[in-house]
Amino acid sequence: MSIRQCCLNSVKQVRHGDRVWTFPFETGADIIAVLRTQLAYEVTRGLTLSQQMRGGALELDGLTGEAFRLALEKPFGWEGKLFAKLILTDIARASDLRRDYDAGVAFGPSDVVTEAEATHWLTSFSAEAERLIDAVTKVVKATLNEAFRTGSVQTIAYGARQFGRAYRESLEWAARLRRAHLPEDWRPLAKELSVMLADITTEIERFASDLERQVNDIVSAPDAVSTHLSVTFNLHVPEMERFHAAIREFKRKRGLE
Repeated sequence: MSIRQCCLNSVKQVRHGDRVWTFPFETGADIIAVLRTQLAYEVTRGLTLSQQMRGGALELDGLTGEAFRLALEKPFGWEGKLFAKLILTDIARASDLRRDYDAGVAFGPSDVVTEAEATHWLTSFSAEAERLIDAVTKVVKATLNEAFRTGSVQTIAYGARQFGRAYRESLEWAARLRRAHLPEDWRPLAKELSVMLADITTEIERFASDLERQVNDIVSAPDAVSTHLSVTFNLHVPEMERFHAAIREFKRKRGLE
């Protein structure tokens, strides 16, 4: 491929692939004219955004980057995009915890659990998993769909924070289970419960990515029309059966069934 063809391909990629505004010019005066126009456009855009912020500074508090732009400009489908973006941001912030779990690494102090304490100790973790599942489901059902209907930035941000909190806590509880010292018969139960908690994080990751993709598909559809977005969150924990199997094996060893 010739140098000329490479240059033409690069220009084509910038204009059509990357969709970056480009302006042809032949003289210095052409460049000055374009810069004047663009500067005027950016000043106008800045003034418009400043005016919008005067009435909504509180609801934009704490938002940055793409999330800030979505909440301020409110393009079609912004509610779902904002929710997904904020969840994915919280997921990224907990990426070290996720990497630790995937690598089988568990730093921190360990719980030493005796035979007499094991039942109560593991039951508390099982209840924690149920609490996390119930919490994120309630956030969607009782809070987010109302927020999407009314266009409340603060409520959408609150819902996303709760998803992020459930994500982080699931990984922290799973790591604590891994670090624990338990009697030998109880260890398979702890292992499967740890996997079940980590599965919650996988479901949250999938939910946020799927929501972002689905909203983008709706927005980019040729016949897209303005409508209220409704969100559902169905948490499926595939390792639940393995946990129940571990319970049955434990009972068999102890002669309880």
